[in-house]
Amino acid sequence: MQAISFGPIGAAISVSGPDAQGYLHSQLTQDIASMAPGHSERSLLLEPNGHLVAALEVTCREVDSYLVVVDARIADAVASRLRKFLIRTKASVAAPDALHLAASSVAPPDGLAWLAASGFYWRSAAAARDESLDLGGWDALRARYFAPVIGIDIEAGALPNSLGDLRGYVNFTKGCYTGQELIERVDSRKAAAPRRLYAFGSSQAKVQHGDAVFDETKQIGVVTMASGPLVELAPGLFELLGLSVGLEAVSQVGFALLSRNATLAEVRTVGEEISGSRAVEFFDLT
Repeated sequence: MQAISFGPIGAAISVSGPDAQGYLHSQLTQDIASMAPGHSERSLLLEPNGHLVAALEVTCREVDSYLVVVDARIADAVASRLRKFLIRTKASVAAPDALHLAASSVAPPDGLAWLAASGFYWRSAAAARDESLDLGGWDALRARYFAPVIGIDIEAGALPNSLGDLRGYVNFTKGCYTGQELIERVDSRKAAAPRRLYAFGSSQAKVQHGDAVFDETKQIGVVTMASGPLVELAPGLFELLGLSVGLEAVSQVGFALLSRNATLAEVRTVGEEISGSRAVEFFDLT
């Protein structure tokens, strides 16, 4: 299968220099010091108080050269945050470069692994053939593979455990990093955040951004992102999302922020108020 690229919808921030490894190790929640060239990890970038700045992917190109990959909409803010603590550090943080997403059965030679989404790879804009995937299609992919954008799907400054299980983002045996205290406290106490983000699939394309989510008559959350009908987003996107296996009824995907201890299995209706709500069946994609 020849690679088909969609974009530009991502951005790569190059961090390089003799101190690049040590600097990123001190700023990100993953064990950057142990990463081998060509390896990628999902990670978090936190404020000193431990609150969320970004969920991202970091790839080691060489020992002194790394790429931090994020949604294009927050790339400038992430680059600015990464530069914030570059004090007497022999490392530089470059301006974001546009990335396209490629769908292929074989990784392109210049491809960078994208999260846990098998068959998807980031490619540089120079190497990609743009087949045009609009923002709605990109958002559908993010929901399918649980790749939320901080500041888009969940507010910047949220507690890190608002994302649910942090084991895919955090190395709990590495040394110190910015924001570690809150992460360790949350993990040791097994505390649940006041609200948690879920990815959902809907059996009806009726859900909208900002819709209130109810369990019977009790509001338990809000929809923070909802795609349009999947069949209208891009040719073949339904198959690319892998929704044809086990979730045949899904016609829309998105993110919902639910109250503590609520789950998507409890959702009964969606709407601004219970009197005008629309009955919608949700599937938990996480």
